[in-house]
Amino acid sequence: MEFDACQAFFQHYGLKPPVGPILNPEFRNPLFLKLVCKALHSLGQTTLPAGWTGFQTALVALIRSRDSEFTIKQGPIAKGALSRSLEAIARRMSES
Repeated sequence: MEFDACQAFFQHYGLKPPVGPILNPEFRNPLFLKLVCKALHSLGQTTLPAGWTGFQTALVALIRSRDSEFTIKQGPIAKGALSRSLEAIARRMSES
């Protein structure tokens, strides 16, 4: 099922699906597949880079790409605003 789901998600986002067996168990999760595909699409990549494993890798890539998009729209003063905001939220959550 992971193979078919991966094919469908990657095709939907216009990406080339991974070649070979999918050994990472996270690819069983449709939300993870969506996150990976959105991150790759936002970065302008068409294939899954070597070494991309885990939720954190995909999330950081997506946040960085969105940060760049936001900076382009809002100007240099907004550089890193989204990632800094998320870090502040996470810090507050861990403190409470």
